Amino acid sequence: MFSYNTKSQENIDSLLLLLKTKNQPEQLARINNLISDYYLTKDFEKSTKYANKALAIALNINNIKNISDAYINLGNLLFYYLNFICLTDFAYQFPNTFCQLSC
Repeated sequence: MFSYNTKSQENIDSLLLLLKTKNQPEQLARINNLISDYYLTKDFEKSTKYANKALAIALNINNIKNISDAYINLGNLLFYYLNFICLTDFAYQFPNTFCQLSC
């Protein structure tokens, strides 16, 4: 198989190009998982789209490694964005709560 550090724009461009040129389902699932991972903290919709594509491909070929990677990506998305929403909500409510306690 192959390995990529998906943390740079150059590598994501390469992964997107590979997605267009590869035709082996296992490779396509892996590339979609790597792209999903790249977008995790950058673009919720793109990350979700690529994780779901990876999951669909992996389920179709019954590739346990890529199935688990796709579920991990989807779980990380939920964890990251739910925590962000909860923290944002907490930050918004905190001044009101603080004033009620200290005033």
